[in-house]
Amino acid sequence: MLFSLSFFHAVILERRKFGPHGWNINYEFSDSDLQTSITMLKNFLLENEEIPWDSIKFMTGQINYGGRVTDDLDRVLLMNILAIYQNDDVVQSENFRFSPSGTYFAPKHNSISEINDYIDSLPYEDAPEVFGMQENANLTYLRSKSALIIDTILNVQPRQFVSTQGKSSDEQVTELAVILQHQVPDLILADHFAKEIVKTNAQGLLSCLATVLMQEVQRYNRLVEKLNSSLDLLIKAVKGIVLMS
Repeated sequence: MLFSLSFFHAVILERRKFGPHGWNINYEFSDSDLQTSITMLKNFLLENEEIPWDSIKFMTGQINYGGRVTDDLDRVLLMNILAIYQNDDVVQSENFRFSPSGTYFAPKHNSISEINDYIDSLPYEDAPEVFGMQENANLTYLRSKSALIIDTILNVQPRQFVSTQGKSSDEQVTELAVILQHQVPDLILADHFAKEIVKTNAQGLLSCLATVLMQEVQRYNRLVEKLNSSLDLLIKAVKGIVLMS
C-alpha cells in the first residue's frame, strides 16, 4: 500500500509534463502531500481491523491532494487515478497491474533491496500508458519540448554590441547576474521554524497552520534554488562553459 501510494504520487506529478493533456491547471503537488498521506495511511491501518478504503481515499484524494485542485474535472480525474492505486486488488491480487502493459505493479518482496531492484528494472522512459494516456500524448509532449528548445536556441544567439560605457552585451549580462546573485536571499531551514508551530499532536499529525507553513516554505526555497541555479547557469553560458538550457 505504501508503494502504491508513492507510485500514485509519481504519476500525478509526471502528468504535468503533458500540459493540458495531463491537467487543466499545472498544480504544485509536493512531497509534503505524500508524507501527510503516508502518516494518515499508517494511522488508519493501526486503528482499524479492516482497511477503511473509503476513508483513506477521501483523506488522500479530497483533502491532502485535492486541497490543491481548483478545477472540478481535475478533481474527478484525480479521484479516478487514485482508485487505481488504492483498492483491495493492490493488497490481495497476485496479478494486479497499474497499467495494461503489466510492467508496473506493487511488488511483493521480503526486503527493501528487492523492491529497489524492481524499481531499478523499470523503463527509464515511461510510456504514456502508465499515466492512462495514449501515445499521441507523448508526441504532443515531444513537439512542445522541441519547439521550446528551438526557441531557446534562437533567443541565445549572439547579439554583440558595445554600449556607451564600453561594455559588450555579454559583459553587461554577467555583471548584472553577479549583482543579482548577491541579492538572492538564503534558504529557510527547518531550524528556523517555530518549534511550537511544527510540533505534531498525539496522533502524529501536524496542525493546519503548520502544514500550510511548510508548503509555503517549500515553495519559497524552490524559488530561491531556481534563482541561484539559473543565475549560475546564465554566467557559465555567457562564458561558453555550458549550453543554455
